[in-house]
Amino acid sequence: MPPTHARPDVLAALDALLADDPRLCDRLEHSLVLAAERARAGLDPEVLGVLTWPTDLAAYRSYLHDFLRWIPQESDHPAWREPDPAHRSAQEVSTRLAHLFWLVDQHDEDEPRAVEESADFADRLTDYAREWGAFLDTPESFGPEILQSFLDDAPDYTVEESMVDGFPNAPSGWLTFNQFFARELNPGLRPISAPDDVRVVTSPADCSFVHHYDIGADHRIPATSIKRTHTYGSIPELMTGSEHAEAVAGGTFTHYMLPPSSYHRFHLPVAGRVLEAPVVQGHAYMQVDLVDGQLESVDAADSGYEFHQTRGWVVLDTAVGNGPDLGLVAVVAVGMAHVASVRITAVPGTTAAKGQQFGFFQFGGSDIVVLLQAGVADHVDTDPGPRKVGSVIATAHPRG
Repeated sequence: MPPTHARPDVLAALDALLADDPRLCDRLEHSLVLAAERARAGLDPEVLGVLTWPTDLAAYRSYLHDFLRWIPQESDHPAWREPDPAHRSAQEVSTRLAHLFWLVDQHDEDEPRAVEESADFADRLTDYAREWGAFLDTPESFGPEILQSFLDDAPDYTVEESMVDGFPNAPSGWLTFNQFFARELNPGLRPISAPDDVRVVTSPADCSFVHHYDIGADHRIPATSIKRTHTYGSIPELMTGSEHAEAVAGGTFTHYMLPPSSYHRFHLPVAGRVLEAPVVQGHAYMQVDLVDGQLESVDAADSGYEFHQTRGWVVLDTAVGNGPDLGLVAVVAVGMAHVASVRITAVPGTTAAKGQQFGFFQFGGSDIVVLLQAGVADHVDTDPGPRKVGSVIATAHPRG
C-alpha cells in the first residue's frame, strides 16, 4: 500500500469548505441521498450491489479517502460484463468513474447541481482528481496483476496492440498506470489515409463522432451553452488566449469522444506548420445519467463542458510548400473527468506530417475537437460508429 501522507491535505480542504458553507453541505448531502434512491430504482442490481452508496457527509468523506488510492482495473464480475456475451466490453473502470460524479450530480428539477452552484466545490473536485492522477504516476499504481486484469477481462482495451511476444512494447515496460494508459501502439497499426492529399482530413484519435456544427461569424457555436451562464460557447473561450481563435469564424466545429478503453494518443489530421501548442488548465467534472440500467457519462451537444475542462491544442498552418492548402486547422484535445492532464508534444515552429503524434491523454475518457476555417469543409462524416487514427473523417476544398 502506498503512503497516505497526501490524503488528508486534499480532503482537509474539502472539510474546510463544507464547514464554512452550510448551504453547500445541504445540497451535497441531498445529492448523495438522491443518488442512492435513483440507483436503487433504476441501476442494474449487480452494479448497485458492488458500489458504495454514502448518504451523509461522513460516509462520503470515507468513500473519497478510499477511492483516492483505487487502482483502475477490470474483472470478470457479473456487474462489469455486458448482458450480451458476444460483446465482452469491460465496464468496471468507466462505471466507477461515472459513480464518483453521479454521487454529486443529483438535484431536484428546480435546483442547480452542487458543482454548478459552488465554484469552490468544483475546485476541490479538480484538486481531488489531480491528487488521484498523481498517484497513478507512481509505481504503486501498476503491476503484473493489473496488466493481467486488462488482458483477461477487457478485450476492448486491445492491449495486445502494444505488446510484442507477450511483453509491453516499451523497453522498460509500463512502470505506472498512466504509462500503461498512454501506451504507444506497435508500428503500422494505424495507416494514414492519403498522407499527401490536403483534401483528405483524417481522424486524430481512436474515437466516435459526437456532433458537428457551423461556427457563427461571431465565433460562437449555435447549439452549445456553457453551464451556469446559459450563453453560447465561443471559440475564443475554448482556445483561451489563442491569437488564432477568431480565424475559424464561419468555419466548422466537429467533436469526437474517446472512451477510457481507447488508444489515448492523438495525431494530426492534416500536415502543416505548428503555430502554437498550449495547454489550459480547467476543471475535472463529468455529468452522468442513468441509461438502461447503467451509469453513463453525458456527452450532450448542449452541455458545453469542452469550454471549461483542461484542454490543449495545436494550430496548424497548412500553407506549406507551393501546393493547395486549407488555411489554418486547429485540433483541441479536451480532458474529461479524471483526465486532468493533457500532454501536448508538438513544437511550435516545426513542420509536421499528417498522422504525426502531437500528444496524449492520461487516465480517463477524453474528447477531440477539429476546427476548420470558413469555406473549407466539403463533407464531414457524421456516422456515430467508431473510427481509428488515420481514417477519413472529412473531405475538404482547398483555398484559392
